[in-house]
Formats: sequence, C-alpha cells, structure tokens
Amino acid sequence: MQRTGENEVFSIRKRNSRLLLAMLAGSALVPPTYAQAQDMTQTAEEDDSAIVVTAQRRAQRAIDVPIAITAVTGEEIEARNIVQLRDMQYAIPGLVLAESGRGAERASLRGVSQFSGTPTIGTYLDEVSLSPGFQNATFNTQLIDIERVEVLRGPQPTLYGEGSMGGTIRYITAAPDLNNLSVRVAGEVGDINDGGTYYRGDAVVNLPLVNDMLGVRLVGGYENRGGWIDGPNRTDANESRTLTLRGRVLFEPTSQLSISVLGLHQEFDLDDSNFEFANRTTNAAVASPSVNNLEIANAIVQYDFGGATLLSSTGYIDSESPSFSDSTSGFIGQIRPRLPAGTPANFITFVGITSNATFRRWSQEVRLSSNGDNRLDWLVGATYSDDRSASVSVATTAPNPAPFVVLDQSVTDTSKNWTIYGSLNFEITDHLEVGVGARYFRDRRTFDRDVTQFGVAQIQITEGTYDTINPRVDITYKTAHGIVYASAAKGFRSGGFNVLAGAFPIPPAFGPERLWSYEVGTKQQLLDRRLTVELAIYYQDYSNVQIGGVTPAFTLFNTSEGAASGWGADLALSMRPSDNLTISATASYNNLEVTRANVASNVGDPFPLVPTYTASAAVDYERPLTDNVILRAHADIGFTSKSFVIVRLLERFGFPSTQRSGSSVPVNARLGVDFGRFEAFLFGQNLTDDRSVTVPPIGTLTVPIRRRPRTLGIGLVGEF
Repeated sequence: MQRTGENEVFSIRKRNSRLLLAMLAGSALVPPTYAQAQDMTQTAEEDDSAIVVTAQRRAQRAIDVPIAITAVTGEEIEARNIVQLRDMQYAIPGLVLAESGRGAERASLRGVSQFSGTPTIGTYLDEVSLSPGFQNATFNTQLIDIERVEVLRGPQPTLYGEGSMGGTIRYITAAPDLNNLSVRVAGEVGDINDGGTYYRGDAVVNLPLVNDMLGVRLVGGYENRGGWIDGPNRTDANESRTLTLRGRVLFEPTSQLSISVLGLHQEFDLDDSNFEFANRTTNAAVASPSVNNLEIANAIVQYDFGGATLLSSTGYIDSESPSFSDSTSGFIGQIRPRLPAGTPANFITFVGITSNATFRRWSQEVRLSSNGDNRLDWLVGATYSDDRSASVSVATTAPNPAPFVVLDQSVTDTSKNWTIYGSLNFEITDHLEVGVGARYFRDRRTFDRDVTQFGVAQIQITEGTYDTINPRVDITYKTAHGIVYASAAKGFRSGGFNVLAGAFPIPPAFGPERLWSYEVGTKQQLLDRRLTVELAIYYQDYSNVQIGGVTPAFTLFNTSEGAASGWGADLALSMRPSDNLTISATASYNNLEVTRANVASNVGDPFPLVPTYTASAAVDYERPLTDNVILRAHADIGFTSKSFVIVRLLERFGFPSTQRSGSSVPVNARLGVDFGRFEAFLFGQNLTDDRSVTVPPIGTLTVPIRRRPRTLGIGLVGEF
C-alpha cells in the first residue's frame, strides 16, 4: 500500500533532520577558546551550586551523571507555576504529554510512545513505582512541596527496570526538617478565557516533634480547574477538581538509621471529557464524567553500615476510577440489526457505558550500595511487585431497554513480577570511568474476561510469562569543565493479551518489545560556570513493537510485529549573564519511524503523537527593589511541531487512516514581588490562547482534544 498524503512531510523532515544533527554535532565538537580556558580556573568538582540528584541511586551532581537528565528544582517549579507534569514538558527536551482519556495523560520521551499496553516511561514517587501495570497512562500527581523532579531520558534498564524504555520520571518529595517549625500557604485565582474560574490553594506544615530525631511534614492542596467547553444544555462542562493530602514522617534515632513513611490521598473529579471543536463546544448529548481516587504509601528504611547502605522500600498503591461515557456511535450500528423486525428506528437512540476500574499494587525493593566516592562503586538489589487491575463495564440504552444484554463485562489482569539487578562503576583513571549493569526481569501475567455482549456470553482465560536480561554499559571521560560519555542500553516492555471477540482472527496474546539505545553526549560548564551545555545524540533500534489494530466490529487488539528505528538529539542550555538574570533553552529532534510494515503502519510512518521537533526558551530575572523587597519575573515559550496518528487498518472500513495534531507555541509568564514573608504575583498561562489540537480524532473518535485556554490570574504566598 502506498503512503497517502504525508510523503512530502516525511521528505522535508528527513532533510531537516540531517541538517540539525550536523549542526548539533558541530557545536559539541567546538572547543572553548583559549581565553575561556584561561578564565576557568576552578574545576567542575569545586562547584558547590550544582544540582545534586540521585538518578543512579546515590547522590551525585547532575553534571557528573552519564545520563541525559533534567533536574527541575522546587524553586523552578514555583517560578514556572507548575502544578502537574503537563505544565513541565517544555522545560524538558523530548518530553511530550497527550491526554489519553478522561483525566489520564500519556507521556513519551524520545518518541517511545504507544497507545496501548503497559507504560513506556517509568514513574516514581520517592521510592515507589507509580506506573500502572496495565494501561499506558500516568497518575496525575500534583506537584506540591516537591524538592525536585528528575527526568532521565533514554532506557534505564538496570536501576528502574521494565517500562523505562523511553526514560524515567522521579518525583522527590521534600523531607521533614527535624529542627525548624515552618508553615507555608499559597493561593491563586484566575480567569479561563471563554470559560469559568480557576483557583487553587496549598498549605505545608513542618513539625519537628523531637529535635534532630523525629519530624512530620503535612501537605494539603485543592484545585478547581474551571471548564471551558459548552455542550447541549450545559456550559463550561469540563470543570475538574483535585484534592491532595500528603504526610511524611521522618525518624532518625541514630546517625546510621533513617525511617521515612509517606502517605498520599488524592481525589480527581472531572465533570466531562475534554474533547472539543475549535469554538470550544461539544456535540455530545450527555456529559461523560470520571473520577480517580488514589492512595499511595511508601515506607523507606535505610541503615548505614559505614562502607555500604542497606535500603528497604515497601510500596502500596490503590486506585479506583468510576466513569460514564456516551458510546452511542460505537454500539448503535450493531444493536439495530439485532432488534426484532419492525422495531422503530427511534426505539433505541442512546447507549451509555458505566465503568469502574481499580488498580492495586504491593511492591518491595531491597538494595545494598557502596558509600563514598571510591574507585569502585557498586550496587545490588531485588524487587517484587504484585499487581491487580480489574474493571467492570455495563451498557444501558435509551429511551427503551434493549431486549438483550448489550454489554456486561468483567475483566481482571494480574502481574506478579520480580527482578534482581546490579551495577558497577569503576574509575580507571582520574579522567576515565566505566559503568556496567544488568537486570533480570520475570513477569507472570494472567487475563480473565467474563462478558455478555449482544446477548452472547463468553469467558476468556489467558496467561503467560515474560522474562529478559537488560544490560547497560557506559564510558565517561572527565574534562576540566564536565564530562563526555557514551552508553548503550536495552529497554523492555512486557507482552499482554487481546480480547477475543467475533469471527475476526485475533491473536490471543502479543509478545514483549525491546529497544536498544546507543548514545553519545557531553555536559560542560563554561565561562566560569555561567554557561552549561548538555548535548546528547542517540540512535534507537526498536523491535517487536506492539502495534494496535481494530477489527471490523471495532474491537481493539495488539500484535508485536512492528519494528522502528531512528536518530535523535537533545540539547539543553543554561546561561547566567549576571547574578540577576538566567536564560535557558532546550531543543530536541526525534526521527523514530516504522521500518517494517504491519497491520496498522507502513514503512516510514512516524510513531503516534510524537513531534519531530520540540523546543523551549525561558528567562528568569530578579532585582532587589529595597533591602527587603525583591522583584521576580519569569517568562517561557515552547514549541511542538506537528505529530501524526496513523492507523492504516482503518482505511478498510472507510475511515481516514491519518490524522495530525497541530504545531503549538504556548507562552507563559509570572511576575511577583517578594516582601520577605509574603510574595504577591501575577501569572498567565497560554498567553496567546493557542487552540492547537493535541490529540486528533481518529476512527470513530470524531472530536479532538485541544490545548487548554489562556488563563490569567493573581496569587499570594506566605511563609511563617
């Protein structure tokens, strides 16, 4: 089958990709001038202002880690007015988020993105994995009182395991201060263009219960995101609310022993979906509300033996998500032919689906790691996770009940998986270091489905086991101003099971997929550390890609017959021309394309909803107005090129196979005055009111999701 409609786009993209890669590679190879070298009298090791991360499960400066990593501090989160992960994507090269359903977001890094299956990005809150084991979405964790967010780009097989194919995102919460009582409150209110009112409030209380030994940190937040989409007989229908309650207790009875216990309760409530036309309306006759109630607990025990530290992390997740959706378009065409002869056409005109999905996980991790900055650093560990996902779906019809069961379905997925892993980092010389690591992963999965559809009952029970060894190796050369590194790593994602329905031959299961990534990069601090440059160029070889298809009865299924490969590059710059001014910028390029035709894709097709280019720029400025008053200003602009969703199989059923999202250029700003204990500020999000499509319509989905409207507001922060 010949590709339709996109040949010129792909040709231009390939020509531009070669030019961009040549420019980025050239910029990395240009050495500093002699004058620059003379000015840089201090080595990178003497920089006390560098951000410290724990991406490799030990404390290191970010610039010393041979991984493409972006660390966003709590100060930057506040300056950018970041509330959720979606607000952060323009600060991180190659991170793209798209709404995958009501209240759920699908994150991708470096183009590793799929609609179905388990997640391609590992997500952690402190030491507990948040990645749902059975759906490619992320929990919308509110970023309140976060010490930093670490985003690791590229496969992280050794330390973070299955699911971290595109990378890993780590939310590090602020720890209790064991000596100082403090209270912080914040609130803001804004007006949504063509919509309702946005407001939120946060509070953080730090209580030292026993000095130097026991403390607790309590966090609470509430956000009301006013709606902006009008539907028949309703206005601003997609209003949402989020309640967040979090507590963390820290107990340090001795200098060797530390015990931390975190508990999180979050409620997300969305009145209607965010599908909308360009004029911010929907033609859905009824609302499609959804709820997500999330509970997370994490207990961490650490003991320092002197030469090594033993860590135990116990995690628990409990998520429940009831929802209702208008499914008339997907069911009405199959119901009417099954009605008795002579039934009026208006006997059934509406079909609604009531669902409830639950996810529960118990996890345990134990690891032992060396202490200190030694020639040889090592780490060994093991994990176990017990996951259970269940969903119940029931269809109702109007204005009359159908004379048969339209849909009554119960599905249960389970996963019991365990891993062992280890890594070694050996400093061969003062300048050369080699790191090796590997993880063995084994996953036992079951899939049970009990369904009655259109009056026909069916029971399906399927099970399978998936295992793999995922290695990583890196070589780092330390320069006077940073590092140059090369790495190779293998990512892995488990297989799964398909719903067997109808006469169309669907494979009962699909296999695991694998990705090899080869990367070279450099991190340099120049101009007396006022300029930081981070560049990574990589090649990805993606095999057994899980590709989604659809039957003539519009039943979704997966196969693992896909393959893809492509080059990419990430660039991040941070410049401090003066003590008051910081300028930062990011850029990314990704050319991951299908290399083997399959049921849904032709050779050369891009991955779904993966833009070829993303970029951003930000300016932060502060100026003392008096001895106690400081002016702070922030502005940032982002760019995302067009992306595509291509499902070739839809052409057989008369639907367009190719849809595209629009390129977008959102602009945000924040202006505040800090009076010491209080700060007042103005903020604006999406100042240009960019209405570009972020998720295009495809198949039976006829309405897209668009960027959130411009929001202008004011806020106040107080610290006591």
